[in-house]
Amino acid sequence: LLEMKIISKNPIEQYYYTKYDEYYATYSNKDIYIHIGDKVYSSSYLTEYARYGKGVEVQYKIGKFGLSGFYNKPRFFKNIEDEFNIKSNYAINKSNTLSIGYLQKRQTKNSSTHLPYVIYTTNIIKHTAIEFEYAYSKHGKLDGSAYRIDLNTKLKKFNGRINYSYSSPNFRGYFANTTNINSALNYT
Repeated sequence: LLEMKIISKNPIEQYYYTKYDEYYATYSNKDIYIHIGDKVYSSSYLTEYARYGKGVEVQYKIGKFGLSGFYNKPRFFKNIEDEFNIKSNYAINKSNTLSIGYLQKRQTKNSSTHLPYVIYTTNIIKHTAIEFEYAYSKHGKLDGSAYRIDLNTKLKKFNGRINYSYSSPNFRGYFANTTNINSALNYT
């Protein structure tokens, strides 16, 4: 499947090629996904949850193993010049997946933040998925860490979710110096 789109819904109608325009091309099949252009790029919840920009992303899957990465130049965040991410996934079995990744954010003042991270997802409890993430950041002489636990239960008519995350004061990922608890309960 090959998809190409140009979207120009900018608030300034008479000008072309503004920062609000979107241009991209996407190709995908069962094993590969390639995206070139504008989109929201994401490495993990703690390191870079959603950063809009221009770039390229590639995902490749072969059997139980997956490899993905992206390069992104953020459009609406002046402090990050560009980002590079690489991540590998391994499906241990039907219930357990391990992901290991690395994100580098280059700031505008010739400094970089290095963010290795690991994510483990398990479905060992019936109807319940549990995801653990740990991330470390190194920026100059400052280092920090963050972790999160996400519990998601799906029953016949009820869906419930609770997410707890923590990031230290010097953590340089998507969140810094925060403790967060989110929960939701749905009945259908």
